[in-house]
Amino acid sequence: MKNVTAVTELARWVLRFNVSAVPKEVKALAKLLLLDVIGCAFAAGSDKAVQNILRTIDVLGGNEECAVIGTTKRTSVVNAVLANGMLIRALDFNDHLTMDPTDGLALFGHPSDSFAVALSVGEWQNSSGMDLLGAVVMGYELFGRVQRLIGKDGPWDSVTASGLVAPAIAGRLMGLDEERLSQALALSAAHCITLGVVRKGQLSTAKFLASPIVQMTGTLAALLAAHDATGPLTVFEDRCGLTRNILHDLDPMVLTLPIGNRYMMEGVSIKVFPCVYTSQAAVASAVKIREDFTLSSETVDIIELTMNDHPIILRQIADNERRHPTSRETADHSFYFLVAVSLLDGELTQRQFEKQRWFDSDVMALMARITIRTDGNLNKRAPGGFPSILRVVTRDGNERTVEVLYAPGHAHDRLSEAAMDSKFSGCLPDGFDDDSKNTIIRMIKGLDSLPTIKKLMSCLLLT
Repeated sequence: MKNVTAVTELARWVLRFNVSAVPKEVKALAKLLLLDVIGCAFAAGSDKAVQNILRTIDVLGGNEECAVIGTTKRTSVVNAVLANGMLIRALDFNDHLTMDPTDGLALFGHPSDSFAVALSVGEWQNSSGMDLLGAVVMGYELFGRVQRLIGKDGPWDSVTASGLVAPAIAGRLMGLDEERLSQALALSAAHCITLGVVRKGQLSTAKFLASPIVQMTGTLAALLAAHDATGPLTVFEDRCGLTRNILHDLDPMVLTLPIGNRYMMEGVSIKVFPCVYTSQAAVASAVKIREDFTLSSETVDIIELTMNDHPIILRQIADNERRHPTSRETADHSFYFLVAVSLLDGELTQRQFEKQRWFDSDVMALMARITIRTDGNLNKRAPGGFPSILRVVTRDGNERTVEVLYAPGHAHDRLSEAAMDSKFSGCLPDGFDDDSKNTIIRMIKGLDSLPTIKKLMSCLLLT
C-alpha cells in the first residue's frame, strides 16, 4: 500500500501486539473473564427470547464449523459469532469496562462481547490457547482506547467500538497480513456504527443484539478481506469518516500507542447480579437490607435511593420508561424494579425475571414508593464507581440505611477465583455434571498451554 493511513497503522499495531509481554496476572485475569463469559452464555440458554432468536441460526444453515455454547448446535463461523455473542450478552451479566487503570478515567461498555469472535474464529482456525489469550487481551486494549475517543455523551452506542475490535481479533487469529487486515478494519468500521437508541426507552432485543450484529459484521469483513475485498482506507481521515463524525476530531493515532504499565483489562468489573452495571451497588444495598428485615409491599413506607450524579446515571434516571418496565430488557435496566424485587426477595438472580415480575402488584407497589436522587459528593468518595446509599423505612418506624461505594466485583473490589468459580457453577443448566464443569474450569486455567481450543469448545456443547 502506497499511503499509510491511520487504519494501516492500527493493523500494524494489532499484528505486533506481543502476548509474551503480557504480565502473568493479566493473563490470569483473562482466563477468569473467559470463564465468566462462558457461564453467562450457558445461563442465557434458557431465556425465551434467546431461544426464539437462536432459531435464526437453523434458518441460516451453513457448515458445522463452530460450537454454539450451551446448545447441541454447530454452525458456520460467522453464524457462531452471532449466536455466541447473543448468548454472552443477553442477560447483561458479562463484565463491564469501568475505568482506564492508567489514570482512573471512567469508561463504559462490554469488551467481553469480543470473546464471541475469539472463541468462534479460534475454533475454526484451530488456534492455541495462547493465540486466544493474545487476541483477547489485545481486543480489550483496543476497545478501551476507542471508548476514550468516542466519549459518553454522543449519539453512538458503545458497541460501535467493536467495529474495530471484531475484525482486529478475527484477522489476527486468521493470520491476515497487514494489507488484508487494514482492509478488514476499514470494511468493518464503515458499516458498524450503532445508534444509542438501542439502549433507550422500553428496551427491545436490539439491546442485546447490537453487539453480536457488530461482531458478526466485523468477522465477515475479515473473511471478505482474506479473499481480497477492499475497504475505504481513509475511514478515519475522510471528512465523512470516523475522526470527524465519531471521534470528536481526536487523533486516532492514540489507538496505536505502546502498552504502558497497565492494561485496559485491569479496569473491568465483574457483575454479581444479572442487570445493568450502574445498578450493581444499589442491588447490593437492597440485598443487604433484606438480611435484617422481612419486607413486603404492606410493610414498607419509604424507599430512598441516592446515587452519584455521573452523566450515565442522570440519563438513566431521566429515562421515564424505566420506571414502568414492560420487558425483560427494560427491567434489567430499571433501578426501580431491581431495587424493589431485591428488597422483596433478598436476592437478584435469573429467578427474579421469570413470569414478568415487573407486572406483579407487590413489585409495582414498591416501585411506586422509590425516590431516587443524586449526590455529587459520591463521585469524590468513589471515583470510577457507581455508588449507592439506600434507605428503607417501614410502616412501624424501623429504618435501615446501607451504603455501598464499590459494588462487589468492581475493579477496586475484584471477585476471588473461588467466587468466580461459584458464579460459573450457578450459571450452568440443571443436570450439568460436575466432571464436565471441572473439565472446563481446568482447561481454562491451563489455557496458555492448550495446543488447540477445539477440545474446550467441544466441552461447551450439550450432549
